Amino acid sequence: MSFKAMAWAWDLEGLSCTKKLVLMGLANCTNDHTGVCFPSIDYLATKTGMDRKTVIKATAGLEKAGLITKVSSVGRCNEYRLNTDLTSTKIGTSTKSGTSTKSGTGPVPKLVQDQYQNWDTNLERTYKEPEEKREVAIAPTTTKPAKVRFDPLSIELPKAVDREAWHDWVEYKRSTKKPIASQAVATKTANLLARHPPECQQAMVNYSIVGGYPGLYENQAGKLNGQDRRTEHQKRTDEIAAATWGAKANDW
Repeated sequence: MSFKAMAWAWDLEGLSCTKKLVLMGLANCTNDHTGVCFPSIDYLATKTGMDRKTVIKATAGLEKAGLITKVSSVGRCNEYRLNTDLTSTKIGTSTKSGTSTKSGTGPVPKLVQDQYQNWDTNLERTYKEPEEKREVAIAPTTTKPAKVRFDPLSIELPKAVDREAWHDWVEYKRSTKKPIASQAVATKTANLLARHPPECQQAMVNYSIVGGYPGLYENQAGKLNGQDRRTEHQKRTDEIAAATWGAKANDW
């Protein structure tokens, strides 16, 4: 960025907003040593927020006013030279004998006094970059530990629990997408099975799997043990099922 060219463009008076904005965009791209810039029309349109036709019209007006000179064109980029030696504070006003010319009809008269003679020196003192860059603290990245799912097959079962029945029950619960998710539930279920002989445990598991029930029912184990622990409602339901589907309805 050429601060000298930017200040020159900013101080010019008599320019329309469109031309001044385009001129500021050209000054922003100007090299301090060579005095030229190579912006494309698309670049100027993006920076100024205008469309291409408006930028082309503005650059043509600036060139006609003698503020810029189009040196050459390379591809989509044009080489412009800013005529910063034409530094009148008001465009279109002559400093000779009070005569005036219309804006954009000819070159701008040159001021005798160069008000920007010491601009680069003062600018270097003001905007000198610090030798050391400030270090920015970076927060440490934290990652959440992976959640470990409870595996009911890995727990230590009571000796009275039938391993095959327990395995069938765990796999059934997983298939229903409602697995045994905690140690407390697994312990309670295992203790329930441990109260009955192995054949009764398997009967309880099979009954719930075939019926699609979410839990285990001790009344099925009671039937095999010769103890009818069914409620009156359960007994009535079994009687209706036996009358409808046969004597083996309750074994399903």
